[in-house]
Amino acid sequence: TAGFFGAHSIASGWTGTLAVGGRAQGASLYNLSYYAGSSVIGWSAGLLFQHFGWGAMAGALGVLAALAAAIAATLLPGTKALRSGAKTQGLPVAKPPVGPGTQTPQAPASGTDKEP
Repeated sequence: TAGFFGAHSIASGWTGTLAVGGRAQGASLYNLSYYAGSSVIGWSAGLLFQHFGWGAMAGALGVLAALAAAIAATLLPGTKALRSGAKTQGLPVAKPPVGPGTQTPQAPASGTDKEP
């Protein structure tokens, strides 16, 4: 359960980072898909368990997990480079805030990092 919620937190954070435009719509569609999917899959898994038992439910959820892994390996950024063994750039890094009151920490100049 903790891993599931951790993955959900990371994925919902990625939607805003990866979206080029319409960040709010991207986050909204992610949340809609997340809650609709968990409702439908939870309900259908309950029906499978009720009619066919643990084995059928576990098998169906295993197939769904394998399908999700295949889709993620195909669609996530950088996965083609990972399969070919090339270096990847990873996820884009958010730009630091710019404006009044925001400062970027600077490294001390050479020889100034010593105490007086």
